[in-house]
Amino acid sequence: MKFEWKLKSGAGEDAIGYQRVYETLADDTPVLALLYCFPKFKEFGDGKLVLATVFFRCDKNQKKESFFSEILSDIGNLVNSTLNKTDRMFTQLFYCKELPDIEYLNHGDFFIGDIS
Repeated sequence: MKFEWKLKSGAGEDAIGYQRVYETLADDTPVLALLYCFPKFKEFGDGKLVLATVFFRCDKNQKKESFFSEILSDIGNLVNSTLNKTDRMFTQLFYCKELPDIEYLNHGDFFIGDIS
């Protein structure tokens, strides 16, 4: 990995999935990564789905595209070494003036379908 990541929090189990929050200072840019590894559902096949939500404390025009690729590559390594091997993750990237100060509450699934 190119950057040194610090685990801020983590929770989970196979039945509900796993969440991890990591942070790093990447080329003088603070970065916060929220990772969610979904539970294994038969509809997803053999692999697990992973969502990475990443916050960058910088201006949109401050960084080159390669910087974001390096960050996502590092996050992919974190996923494969700490959560579950996968070859694809879904991503959301945000620029912000300050990184969010977050505390873990809960995670899982919530049924929103028709109960009739």
